[in-house]
Amino acid sequence: MIVLAMALAAVPAVVVLSVSQAAGTVGLDDPAKKEIAMQLVSTAENSTLDWRGQYGYIEDIDDGRGYTAGPPSRPC
Repeated sequence: MIVLAMALAAVPAVVVLSVSQAAGTVGLDDPAKKEIAMQLVSTAENSTLDWRGQYGYIEDIDDGRGYTAGPPSRPC
């Protein structure tokens, strides 16, 4: 039963990739592929597919390394 659930979960991703390949986009220039990549990274780093919800702020902290992003601030 677990194998069937995993197979069914993979079907939408395959369909999205096939459609984007037909459009001629390459790599992460395709918004659908970029969304999947961001979800994969967020799953590994934050244990959630909601990667947008993991970044409550973004700012340049003048450390010479560009912008810093982080989780929403939580009250102490």
